[in-house]
Amino acid sequence: MAAGVRNSVDYPVDSSSKSAGKGNDDDNGTGARRLERAAAPSSSSDNNPQKQDLFVLSHDTLRSTKIYQTLPSTATGPWRDHPPIFTGPEERHLLKEACRGGVPPALRCAVWITSVIRVSHCHRPKSLSEEYGTVKRVPSIEHTWNLVLDQTFPERDDESMATIPDFGLHSEDVTSLLETSHGAKPIPPQGRKSLTRVLCVMRHMHSGIDYAPLVPDLAAIL
Repeated sequence: MAAGVRNSVDYPVDSSSKSAGKGNDDDNGTGARRLERAAAPSSSSDNNPQKQDLFVLSHDTLRSTKIYQTLPSTATGPWRDHPPIFTGPEERHLLKEACRGGVPPALRCAVWITSVIRVSHCHRPKSLSEEYGTVKRVPSIEHTWNLVLDQTFPERDDESMATIPDFGLHSEDVTSLLETSHGAKPIPPQGRKSLTRVLCVMRHMHSGIDYAPLVPDLAAIL
């Protein structure tokens, strides 16, 4: 949910759910370049093999809205205890239908990363996609994210001085995006920083994309 996650927060998790990653709230400015993710090992206890197979939590870094991290035991359909992983391109419509019905907030981060991996590695085992949504993959994904941030912002002040890329969006629409489009109220400063960081990375990694005015809105939604 939202542009990304700098830290994780403990919320109650239903004992019947696999989506039970844990973390701690350490938003003291030291994690400016931590992976924008849901939950990660934060103590030695998180190295427990059983915890390594839990799915990451979701966390809203656009508005810092508290997300209820519980999957009810009465959950039905593909959201029973994990993100649905489909086996081929011909089944993508099933995921779309499931998402249109509403993704449980606790699973939004895991659904996003597992879906991206499934599409980009569709010929590899389904288990690989599912693994990317678990705590065990957080360190390697975080390491890759930090490398990308270093490439995007090579100088110390580059990130603090960065402005939000518009990808062809008119300036008044960028203002609307930041002030009223999401939640009918301004995106707070930390949320704007997170959104700008993600969009700058995308522009750096995909320099051939000159005109894609829907990208800023999509980044804010995700």
